[in-house]
Amino acid sequence: MERAEAIQDLAEKDGWKIWASRAAEAIVGVVLLAAGFLKGIDMVSFVKQIGDYKIVSSPILISTLAWVLIVVEFLLGTALIVGFKRRVAVPASLALMMVFIGALTWAWATGATVDCGCFGRWAERTPATAIVEDIFISAGLVAAWILHRKELPTYQLARLISVIAVLTIGVAISVVKSLSPEQSSDPAIRLQVIDPVLFRSIKISGLEGSEAINQGTALVALIDTGCDHCQASVPTLNERFSQNLVPLFVLCPNTEAEVAIFKEKFKASFSIGRISDEDFLKLLERGDTPRLFLLKDGKVTKIWEAHVPTEAELKSAMTAAESTKL
Repeated sequence: MERAEAIQDLAEKDGWKIWASRAAEAIVGVVLLAAGFLKGIDMVSFVKQIGDYKIVSSPILISTLAWVLIVVEFLLGTALIVGFKRRVAVPASLALMMVFIGALTWAWATGATVDCGCFGRWAERTPATAIVEDIFISAGLVAAWILHRKELPTYQLARLISVIAVLTIGVAISVVKSLSPEQSSDPAIRLQVIDPVLFRSIKISGLEGSEAINQGTALVALIDTGCDHCQASVPTLNERFSQNLVPLFVLCPNTEAEVAIFKEKFKASFSIGRISDEDFLKLLERGDTPRLFLLKDGKVTKIWEAHVPTEAELKSAMTAAESTKL
């Protein structure tokens, strides 16, 4: 009886304002919940995207921040949808949006990253686009707060249980996914999940003797001729090629003309094979160029991201590959 009277009292006093504010909160809640879920099932990409902002550099802090953001998005998203603790959830969500807008503004101004990471790798957005979207979301939260600030007096226990249940399930799914091989912090393990012998199925053109990639020990460098880091790595790649510690094969997705210009402009002394965009993306996976693979009979044993391994690193990895039964 008291519950019915409370609902009727709210309806009489505020009317449409209640439903308008709740609708705005629910929409924002769904966005936050979806963002948290999509990040949680692909932690590797989300952690990388946080690192790309270059605001936090410590790997431990980046991983901690990733988990905190996922938990907060699950918590606030569900609270907004079910209307739990509105006086806390709405201002807290608005504060979260301000943090996001600040980080996105930094990324936009510095050019640190081209992908905001708002929904992991599932929906790429530029920082500028994400800023506009977050401003609209913030405006919805402000409107909801202005229209109706009172707490909902009914079903409080049910709302609390809903928040706890969604948070528990969401975090549990994220944890389970993060422990799976495809979410390993070791890119070599992740690539084994995609295809243990991926290099055997790749078609290479313009590279004499490319069949030797899958024979014995080989070092494969994945580059893009337009990549600044790849261009800067040419002297080191030249050195590795001349040392003849291990056969070096360099692959790229670019045209024959682009390869010729690259070799002439940056004085590359090694041959460069060309592969399809599809194969390039499979090999690049979630990494950065130049990406170097140490292979043993066509299987990946070690991957270096965005840099060429030193002679010591290469020798150590080769020794480990020789001593490991594949």
